[in-house]
Amino acid sequence: MKEKAASLLEAARRELAKRKLKKAAKLMNEAVEADPDSHELLAERATMAMTSLRTYREAVDDMSRAIAMAPEVGDYYDLRGQAYWYLREYERAFADFNKAIEADPNCARAYYHRGNFSEKLQRYESAIEDMKRAVELDPKNRSYRHRLDELKRTAIRHAERLGDEPPAVALEKAPAQAAPVEEPPAEAEPPAAEEEPVVQEEPVAAEAPAEAPPEEPEPAPSKPKAAVETAPVAKAVPEKRPKAEEALEQWSVRIPTGEKFGPVSMGVLKLWAEEQRIKPKDHLQSPKGAWVTATSVPEIAAIFENLRTIKKPPVRPD
Repeated sequence: MKEKAASLLEAARRELAKRKLKKAAKLMNEAVEADPDSHELLAERATMAMTSLRTYREAVDDMSRAIAMAPEVGDYYDLRGQAYWYLREYERAFADFNKAIEADPNCARAYYHRGNFSEKLQRYESAIEDMKRAVELDPKNRSYRHRLDELKRTAIRHAERLGDEPPAVALEKAPAQAAPVEEPPAEAEPPAAEEEPVVQEEPVAAEAPAEAPPEEPEPAPSKPKAAVETAPVAKAVPEKRPKAEEALEQWSVRIPTGEKFGPVSMGVLKLWAEEQRIKPKDHLQSPKGAWVTATSVPEIAAIFENLRTIKKPPVRPD
């Protein structure tokens, strides 16, 4: 049976390469039926479910079975965490990234995803530490290095806006490299979540999903990330603004989990929409107090339409 499963797996991969998804999925299902005790096959089917079919719940089910068979494999928790992220089950996603690291302290991808998750919650120090660890474990991965530099800049800007001192880890300089690092073969990175995580305290990569779940999940942080200001803002007594300007800051956002953010200005709403932190089905509360779907606000709807036109990939947990 193992030989038959291997043959079906290869056939499924060939069909997947031709983008014949239905046929590839059928062959993959037959491969799993031929060898139901193979956690490797379950992981491969889960990867296909996330990257090509966008059937994230099925990916969770397969990875739960794989983890039961091989609980020592850190990558399996990481993969299931990505699927949860797509499903907007952010607490479970974060818990799985932690479990991946507990099972395999050398699982670079888990540090990378957990670091991106922490950034969405504006926990910049934790995010930078995790990204540093990902770089240490996989120094040839340019994506990890790029994200580490990005996180440091974001942490510094955030501290400047608040008039605080940046975290020490954000000011550390990267050690010089003796020679340019070659970029590793591209590996499908998991969703960079698209919704902010709904966590309290505390993707084997997936293709940009379609719309709601991960083409949309991006963990919902204790509060959505506001627009980044270019100039530092020192602590000072806030100036009194005209009433008209204050009215513009009465927009609030409510995501399907019931979490609410705001009030913020229309400018910040537009930024969140462009970064895909707001989804078409999320609700916005206007300055007049009425709740409407995001797509009923012309400025936001225009951004969604533009994103569809240019096919901009969603923000991922990575």
